[in-house]
Amino acid sequence: MTRILKGEVRRGVLTKWGATGQSIAMNGPAATISLYLVAIAGMVGYNMVLILIISFIIYAMMTYVVYQLSSESDSTAPWMDYVQKGLGKGAGFAAGWIYWFYYVIGYAGFALLGLSSFLDYFQLFRDNGWLWMILIIIMGIEAMIISLKKIEISTKYFLYAGIFEIIFLLSTSFYLIIKFSYNLTYMFNFNFGRISYTSIILGIGAFGGISGLTPLTRETKNYKREIPSALISGLFLVGSVIILGAMGQTAAMGPSMINNYPDIPDPGLFIYLHYIGFSFYVILILLVINSFNSSLLATSNNFTRMLFGISENSNIPSIIKTKINDNGIPYASLYIGIIIGTFIAIFTGRVLSPLTASIFLLIMAAIFSYVVHIMVSLSLIFKNIRNSSFSLIKQLVIPLIVSIFLIVAIYSSVFLNSIYPFNYAIFIAFLYILIILIIYFFKHVKKARKMADFILLK
Repeated sequence: MTRILKGEVRRGVLTKWGATGQSIAMNGPAATISLYLVAIAGMVGYNMVLILIISFIIYAMMTYVVYQLSSESDSTAPWMDYVQKGLGKGAGFAAGWIYWFYYVIGYAGFALLGLSSFLDYFQLFRDNGWLWMILIIIMGIEAMIISLKKIEISTKYFLYAGIFEIIFLLSTSFYLIIKFSYNLTYMFNFNFGRISYTSIILGIGAFGGISGLTPLTRETKNYKREIPSALISGLFLVGSVIILGAMGQTAAMGPSMINNYPDIPDPGLFIYLHYIGFSFYVILILLVINSFNSSLLATSNNFTRMLFGISENSNIPSIIKTKINDNGIPYASLYIGIIIGTFIAIFTGRVLSPLTASIFLLIMAAIFSYVVHIMVSLSLIFKNIRNSSFSLIKQLVIPLIVSIFLIVAIYSSVFLNSIYPFNYAIFIAFLYILIILIIYFFKHVKKARKMADFILLK
């Protein structure tokens, strides 16, 4: 039965599959294959499949850490709550604000600029360099209108469209793998010497969004059962389609063309047009556009609930918490996220270019995500160390491996890779994190001083 409380999101309206739809949409498999594979192949060439396999293993462990905590919190700002359980309120405060901005950056870099970059494949957008800005504004208006509706409307759309998208991509990927099976030996002749941590950061990001269903936890019928189950479903569905999609495209390009893969305006469309057929080429175009659009709406759902959840736990203007419409949507936090995300997309797109700006923001978002996943992993460890009985492998070894690898990957990206302009993305990400920590420090000091003054006066 749906519970509607004044000043609260609606409870009990989403099933496991509704939450899984949010997970699929947050990732946007067709859009991910279109955007991420180009960036990864540009760094590692035919090692793209190797990078994605390694990245998926790491992301699966990251998801398993979240899986263990997901049944313990129904917060709309779950990342704040997960970290707070083991590391305290200060770390939770930082994690909440970092992950809120991660969703805003994902909205700008993946949904808005990603689609703008994809449409540059078409002559109309290439000849009119200003059209992408108009498109971004229109998409922001669309996100605002649809995100104000009942949450089950968008999640049903995500699920049905996402399942069709996955079936299409899996079937066509198998076709390419079988058609070009003579390239399979070449594909799996991995060159470990060409692996770079930046490519793995992007590789892990290719699976990002699978855990993006967690801000909707409070709106599910039984979050203790449905959120963990939806995490596993999303991981399996999205993981399989991205890895097999990369295998199909790598096999199709073969050793003679794979190094030119990043230079083709949209290699996925090229492959489908030349090796599968015009009808499949048209369907892929429509699915990629829909995938970016689904991600736009799913990300809007997330940053809306994250800011609302933060407002429940932090001293920020009460208007963010109190302004909720009859559908249970915190519209003040929705407007804030859309305005900031749209500005970031237009500004970075103008300074760089839609494609370069998209990759720039995705690298920044990856740093935010990995820092918080490190915090979540450490939180699980410390939380369970305080518990006399815990699983050594599940609750200590796996989160420790995740933490160590992500720390090494971030360290390598900061100190060993200086690819312009993406090194600035990493710098800005850490600058934002530092600002959040400074804000919490002064906020905490101010509270301590007030308490001391009260005690002294008393």
